[in-house]
Amino acid sequence: MGFAMGGLVGIATLGAGANRREIPDATRRWRLVLVLAALPTAALWLLEFGGGLNPGSLVRWAGALPLGIATAVWLAAVGRGDLR
Repeated sequence: MGFAMGGLVGIATLGAGANRREIPDATRRWRLVLVLAALPTAALWLLEFGGGLNPGSLVRWAGALPLGIATAVWLAAVGRGDLR
């Protein structure tokens, strides 16, 4: 679901390419965005496998949504040539 939502955002911003001189800054920003988006997934994984808790499917889905969206939008930016 997150990847599908991010894909829609990527398609919607297809014409908005970044300035080529800003690529190193954009790459650094995207690294931070992807790491931050992965934190809910990592926390849930640690709780489930490290702590033996069962958060349930809805919580897993909500925890994975930010990473799915961020990954899809990042891939759209790579496809547009905004990142290398």
